[in-house]
Amino acid sequence: HVQCLQGTREKSLFAISLWFDDESALKRILCLLDSAGSGKSTFAKTLAEEWGKGRFLARFFFSRETAETSGTNSFCSIVADGFASLDPAFRRYADEFREKHRDWARLSFKKQFEGLIATPLMKLKQLVDSQPKQRADSKFKQHPILVIDALDECNKNPEGREELLRNLSSEKLSFHLRIMITGRPE
Repeated sequence: HVQCLQGTREKSLFAISLWFDDESALKRILCLLDSAGSGKSTFAKTLAEEWGKGRFLARFFFSRETAETSGTNSFCSIVADGFASLDPAFRRYADEFREKHRDWARLSFKKQFEGLIATPLMKLKQLVDSQPKQRADSKFKQHPILVIDALDECNKNPEGREELLRNLSSEKLSFHLRIMITGRPE
């Protein structure tokens, strides 16, 4: 996917950035739903590229074209690796789970999600909150962001899509993770 052309979608990008940064926002999941070809993926790519430069951001772009991204089997490891590439403490927390559960790839989606994403995010938040001066340079000082594109292309297992949404709306992530999801209104 390509990014939005310079000077386009600026109002939409600005409105979403206000939502991401609003500490008092009650809704932490934003769904951008529209028809095929309307530019949702371009929009998601633009957000991920621009915000990924200075924020704690991971992304997952579903696609029917590859086995790895057509279902939720690799979702947790790809998102965890995205966050881990930005912070060594997050990497350590995710690696602890992988070492403790050598067969982690065979665990249920819920256990993978909790062990690779939710728990490391909670531990990192606790670390940042307890050591604000040492972590002042951390990208985690703002809301962590997860961009999920083309949820409607998660066809391999329709139950997997429902389980993904249940886990994303879990109370375990209610602390301050912001999630943007794009897809068709199916």
